Amino acid sequence: MASPGILGGELAATAHSHEPRVQGAGAPRPTVGLVVMTGFSARFLLRTEILPTLRSIGARIVIVTPNADEEYFREEFAGEDIAVEMLFTELGSVRRSSWRKFIFQLRKFALPQKGASAAFRGKYLRNYRARLRRQPVRTRVQHVLLHLLWRSRTARLAVLAIEKRVYRRALHDRVFERHGIDLLVTTSPGYQLGDAIIMCEAERRGIRCVTTVLGWDNPTSKGYRGADPHRVIAWSERMSEQLERYHDLPPDRVVVGGVPHFDRYQRPDELLTREELCAGLGLDPTKRIVAFATCPPGSYRANLEVATELARAALEGRFGEGAQIVVRLHPIAFRADHLGHLAGFEELAESCDHVALDLPGVRSLTLRCDMPGSDGAHLASLLKHAGVLVNIFSTTTLEAFLVDTPVVMVAYSGNPDWTLYEHLRPLVDSGGAQIADTLEELVEQVSESLEHPQARSETRRRIARQETGPLDGRSGERIGRIIAEEALDAVRARSAGQSPVQRKSQPTSGRTAP
Repeated sequence: MASPGILGGELAATAHSHEPRVQGAGAPRPTVGLVVMTGFSARFLLRTEILPTLRSIGARIVIVTPNADEEYFREEFAGEDIAVEMLFTELGSVRRSSWRKFIFQLRKFALPQKGASAAFRGKYLRNYRARLRRQPVRTRVQHVLLHLLWRSRTARLAVLAIEKRVYRRALHDRVFERHGIDLLVTTSPGYQLGDAIIMCEAERRGIRCVTTVLGWDNPTSKGYRGADPHRVIAWSERMSEQLERYHDLPPDRVVVGGVPHFDRYQRPDELLTREELCAGLGLDPTKRIVAFATCPPGSYRANLEVATELARAALEGRFGEGAQIVVRLHPIAFRADHLGHLAGFEELAESCDHVALDLPGVRSLTLRCDMPGSDGAHLASLLKHAGVLVNIFSTTTLEAFLVDTPVVMVAYSGNPDWTLYEHLRPLVDSGGAQIADTLEELVEQVSESLEHPQARSETRRRIARQETGPLDGRSGERIGRIIAEEALDAVRARSAGQSPVQRKSQPTSGRTAP
């Protein structure tokens, strides 16, 4: 249980409420800035119970996003007590500045060597070799310094402090001054450079920052943090340990909240029936479904080859009579520089009656991968009603596990380091999902999963519990309450003449918030 200082007080009455409820007259009304760098950030912060929970305490919301001028986004979110402002990242100036880029690279690859996975070390070595040819002296100096950073927490924190001083541009003065933001919320602790820049601005102004973790792999594969958040909300106990070990975060700053966009998996009535799903995709609800979730084209170039092999095997009856293939394209495939990859999938679907394309409704080229709120329930419904999910080592594995759907992960023609990533190790070691090294193994394993769907059921459920945190359907509300209490505490600190950044929140008596 958490202490009352974290989750009690003004929030006690709203702990189980999903309806906005403004506090009484005279109660503090904090202003919370939500930094939405990508569509995945919007899904996490805006299209879950986090936003309604913040509104239930009467918080004013300022959404800071790179697509603040897009009409669809403003129509969905802007309104009474919700403002939408532009996010400026200045990434171009960082890339053009040799000094800034040097510090950025140094900090990014500073994950402690004893903790960093072989996959992350491999990523660094590939980067090192590529830069060595272009800038041999600077690259060798950086390599020497990194050996110190890998061993020394003090050195890592020193580089972080230097980088924070380097990024001194005040890109969001107007936003902070116009709205009087009390708390800034991001979906990374600064390994996303845009988050790091605005978090450093907030810190210079004495504004407290809270970070949620957007992705399963983020603490172990995106690099060392670029800011110093007051509170970090992890998915699970295991992710909390990763944040402490890899990012030098004190344990009392980290709390477990769960995964808010996974709450729907605990609410079956919010999902589509099999008949509704099949009607939307043009499928026969009486026949088996094999779902294939593709990988971003820039990360895996055999997506079409895998889809074609699944279609061929289904046509030959390898998956039972009349099996249907649903190819779920990754939203990054709709980025302007990837659109050329779509033609092959369209041709496959047109030539095969038993193949359907599931196209996420990407709404913006500016806010990368932004999809309508309904897409999450659609994807969850597809995973629930599929007989097996095929993917390329993606987070959809955990989502499938939440509805006890078997998973086959494709290693064929891919990154040989995938199985070495830290976040994947328990899954790989457990055997909860099968791994296909060849296309023939893929077909065999899909067939086996369809015939024996319960074979790894208990392992799937165990991994889901371990990696996704609390499975009570209340993660969005829980995270919203954590953020709300931090915002209220920041207001109280200012009222008492204290610095909201320097004043510590009362630590939880257990890592998982109630």
